[in-house]
Amino acid sequence: IDTNDLEFEPNVFNSLYMINKTIGITMKIITSTTSLLIMLLTSGCFLTKVISVPMRATGAVISIIPIAGNTIHDAIDEAAEAVDKVPL
Repeated sequence: IDTNDLEFEPNVFNSLYMINKTIGITMKIITSTTSLLIMLLTSGCFLTKVISVPMRATGAVISIIPIAGNTIHDAIDEAAEAVDKVPL
């Protein structure tokens, strides 16, 4: 088959390109909207855990230090408890 003999309608390729481009833009909008809704719906409890868990981990590491470690750990643990109780 000689490809020079085949006639292609240029509008068909342009239409397919535009459809593909539109689908890509639509998927970006759907992805952005879904991400925004997830952030808004999980902001309360999830936000306090994001803050308090690293505090507790740091307190656990500091508790290894002799003499002052447990005192510092207790102070950090009380602060983490206060963060957990924040009404979001």
